[in-house]
Amino acid sequence: MVEEKTAFKRFVAVSLCILLSSAGVPELWARRVGVGKRIAVPGANAAFSPTGLAVLEGLTLTDFSSTLSAPAVTEIPNATAEIHTNAGFLRFNPPVPSALPVMRDVLAPDQTRIQISPTPLQVQNGSIIGSVNKISIGISQSLKGGDFTGANAALGSVFDGLNDNDADGGDLPPISKSFPAKAGLISLTQLPPPGVSFSFSHGAKAPPAVKTAIDQALKGANDQYIIITSHVGIAGKSKTAILAKVKANGDKGVLLVSKERIEIDQIHGKPEAGIQTARITKIRRNAPSPFGEGTSENAAYEDILLDILAAIEAISTDSPEAAKLIDTVTGESPEVAFKTLFANVSVGWQHKVIEKDSMIEQMEVLAQAFEEGAKAGKKTEKKTEEIADRIKAAGLPAHVEKQALEEAAALKKSSGADAQKIEQWLTFLLDLPWSKRTQDNLDLDHARKILDRDHFGLDKVKNRILEFLAVRKRLNNKKGAILLFTGPPGTGKTSIAKGIAEAMGREYVRIALGGVSNESKIRGHSRTYTGSKAGVILETLRRAGSKNPVMVLDELEKMPPEGSANGDPMAALLEVLDPEQNHEFTDHYLDLPFDLSEVLFVATANDLSRIPGPLRDRLEIIEYSGYTDGEKMEIGSRYLDARARKETGLKESEATLGDAGLMHLISHYTMEAGVRNLTRAIEGLFRKIVSNAETGKKAKNVELTPQTIDALIGPAPVGDGKKANNAVGIASALAVSGAGGSVLPIEVNAFANGKGKIEITGNLKETMNESARVAMTLVRSKAAAFGVDDALFNTMDVHIHVPQGGTPKDGPSAGITLTTAIMSRLTGRPVKAKVAMTGEVYSNGEVHAIGGLREKAMGAAKLGYTTVLFPKENEKDVDSIPQEVREKLTLIPVDHIDQVLEHALEQTAVEEPLTVKPASRSRVPTWVAPLLIGAAIVASAVGLALMFLGPFTG
Repeated sequence: MVEEKTAFKRFVAVSLCILLSSAGVPELWARRVGVGKRIAVPGANAAFSPTGLAVLEGLTLTDFSSTLSAPAVTEIPNATAEIHTNAGFLRFNPPVPSALPVMRDVLAPDQTRIQISPTPLQVQNGSIIGSVNKISIGISQSLKGGDFTGANAALGSVFDGLNDNDADGGDLPPISKSFPAKAGLISLTQLPPPGVSFSFSHGAKAPPAVKTAIDQALKGANDQYIIITSHVGIAGKSKTAILAKVKANGDKGVLLVSKERIEIDQIHGKPEAGIQTARITKIRRNAPSPFGEGTSENAAYEDILLDILAAIEAISTDSPEAAKLIDTVTGESPEVAFKTLFANVSVGWQHKVIEKDSMIEQMEVLAQAFEEGAKAGKKTEKKTEEIADRIKAAGLPAHVEKQALEEAAALKKSSGADAQKIEQWLTFLLDLPWSKRTQDNLDLDHARKILDRDHFGLDKVKNRILEFLAVRKRLNNKKGAILLFTGPPGTGKTSIAKGIAEAMGREYVRIALGGVSNESKIRGHSRTYTGSKAGVILETLRRAGSKNPVMVLDELEKMPPEGSANGDPMAALLEVLDPEQNHEFTDHYLDLPFDLSEVLFVATANDLSRIPGPLRDRLEIIEYSGYTDGEKMEIGSRYLDARARKETGLKESEATLGDAGLMHLISHYTMEAGVRNLTRAIEGLFRKIVSNAETGKKAKNVELTPQTIDALIGPAPVGDGKKANNAVGIASALAVSGAGGSVLPIEVNAFANGKGKIEITGNLKETMNESARVAMTLVRSKAAAFGVDDALFNTMDVHIHVPQGGTPKDGPSAGITLTTAIMSRLTGRPVKAKVAMTGEVYSNGEVHAIGGLREKAMGAAKLGYTTVLFPKENEKDVDSIPQEVREKLTLIPVDHIDQVLEHALEQTAVEEPLTVKPASRSRVPTWVAPLLIGAAIVASAVGLALMFLGPFTG
């Protein structure tokens, strides 16, 4: 056998020289081995496949010129060689002294037959051919170890990349005659090394990209080849993969036959689109191993193999799987051992092995993989024991403990990324407060004291919390509650939740939901995905360390109401906030039910209408109202002054903020329902004083009067607020906004001789537009009673405008105000000064209930109005209006538009009522009439003359 391999070595050396030395063509392009550069060999030309097996025509070397010049010369005798690639054997003439064996693994299957008949060749040492001769020595060393595939690959590497493609990067031909230039791409966590086949199921559970790519290959796409890689291979600098043949495997699925290690680039498509394809740029066949003279290749392989086996034993000495793996590879050839070991390392290490081009280097990488695995295995075993102890001591529910112990057992057998995933999951599970809870403080006097200490007013909210505590105390139950605080910004919705937590002795946690558009933010990701994690509900409970905290879901209505392509987070909250379901809330990451029934949920929102009905029905709604000026004074003096001094460092001895200055800030520096901007205004004022003091302008006992405040931080951004400007065609409607109650002036202009058009401006939405049209119909039905000509409605143009066009306006509550303004314009009767109104009106004149009467009344009083007309149906809400506001206003309930007009319009018109006027005629001068009469007489005379004289002419 040794003589046969020696003969083959001589033959390869001769053949390589022959292939580079045939005559009759101008130039040969070759790739310098180990460098990757292309060089020109003048006087020769050929085209080869990348494997070097398809010589397209005979060559004769005629001129080496300076490229191959060297002092030493070697002469090679005449020779004839045949390569039968379909049969898989070599034959040459004259014959080699010893017969060659049939080596089917040497040559890839190909249907090309090549004959080469060279002339005598002089080979100059130091030339390209000399380098090739050195490669032949490496080939012989591979043959000594039985690595015929490596020998063949080395032979092909001489011609790697030789083709006659244009350099402009056009369409590439197949990477070789055996493989396609591109193929479908699938991503797996196990890469089969070359020469290994395995069954694969691509049924309904397979990802769409995998299923589509395999189905297309089965139908003949890309010669039934497919590319197997992973996210590690795609993300690497050199994109590594395995090229495999796809074959049908009965009803069970398909058979993937691994062929070669490859490099890829230009990946097209996305997994969610159904298929990805990649271009093959390189086939990585095993090259000869770099051994020195006299070294036993098999012995070197065996040394590395022993290191690997020792590492496997160190991973888990009592693991049956490790023992089985050791038995499998012990005594096997390096090729078999390699394939077995390759399948037992993580996908990251698999790609590192793929990148190596010799068997010995691949084995060395495997040794490193198992060495790291040994270190990790010892740590994993220790961690597994610690985790198992924690599971048994955690007091978990029985079904949870069973699942956790099963995962801990799987952790002991796992390594790499899989072990890391299991460990992260177990750590998260054990960190959850399955049985940890705080003891509730149910002392009602203590709770009232805490709530009153930090918050002024809010009696409705405080009473509801005390009721909740009283019931818990009576029934001794542990169930939570689900509350929704809704109202204007800055009214204490979030801060009072902190007071509730302190009063009850519970942990306080907050989740900001504004802008959350992904369901997985609430429910988490399945842990099968890389980088998966739990949803925000369980993650927040983990951080709280208690299963009964006060959990604030802030800005609930700021989530998209209809979700997105990533799911509907509002719908995901249904299970969280439903008392009938949340005792078995299942997060996608944990994948086990967790009891949320003891959590006290407090959701907050500014606009209740933006919360979907099904979710709103699960919440106990507590409405917050805006503060009165008196309440703001109390809050400012009790809380905000001290807080601002703490934030800025201003001392009492430097400046004092009295009632006059505080009211000036409230009235002229803020326009809001809450106290958020008032807090900023006070802190801004104090910062200004501190800044002056630190720059040499010392302050001492400064009384912050309105004049002093304006000098420091003025001018005031808000006017005196005492404008109640009603007039003919102008009426004041009450509204509610984020700043609390406000007044919207409704302006109406009309033109008698028009085209009957109605124009409505002011950024009014659909409901308010409809209210304006109902008002026009109602005014026309009352026209006769108010002396308005009905004919006016056929020609009159009406323009209705609501100022502040930058602010959208909607709702039906301006109905009676629109009717009043239109009637005022048509009759010329002004709207009474300092009268504001609110109420929805029907086309039959009935006035119906509206919302926000408290805020609207407070806004009217603040802006100087003295009378408010409101629907009789809202009389039940009058008690919610603060006493100090009721003392400033005359509140008049109405249930019909006639009552509204009676109370709102002055009895006497100050402008002429609008009427249809006849079209005016222009006055004709007196001298025109005689002139016209004379012209008529002359015309008549001329006509008679023509009548009688006509028959006697020419």
